[in-house]
Amino acid sequence: MSAPVTSGTIDEEFVRNWSSRYPLGDLERDLLERVGPTAAKRGYFTRADLLAVGRWKSTRVLSRLNSNSDEDIEDITRVALSAPNRLKHRILHLLAGVQTPVASALLTVWNADMFTVTDVRAMETLRAHGEFSGPDPRYTPYLALCRDIATRSSMRSANSRSCALDVE
Repeated sequence: MSAPVTSGTIDEEFVRNWSSRYPLGDLERDLLERVGPTAAKRGYFTRADLLAVGRWKSTRVLSRLNSNSDEDIEDITRVALSAPNRLKHRILHLLAGVQTPVASALLTVWNADMFTVTDVRAMETLRAHGEFSGPDPRYTPYLALCRDIATRSSMRSANSRSCALDVE
């Protein structure tokens, strides 16, 4: 289900202003510069990778993430990362503790130029700035909206950080 898109107000100035308020911390740097590229080269996430992303996105799910077998983590993430983009996040839902927000975090860590994280605050920001109306979009339309914002904001990727910011 896609959300009706309205004329939004998120532009390059908005993205630069807000993204400068949220510099990458050590955990984000480690995830994006070491964990993600290693998982991409390997073709799957390990338990340690999954738990590191879980600690970053939502510590509430750590016990559920940890309940997955090593074999399931490897097999499911291997299948997900090799699937068509529109299915990757859905396949990751097969892992205990993974719903769309954690799946989006895993995909962002794996390939930050193609994917971005979703959460309630991101949806509130997009709605408040007229980027969509109606119920929250599913991940694929959300990602398309973030890519559109990145394009019109002259940012280099969907992960322009415009879709993961709070409105003060």
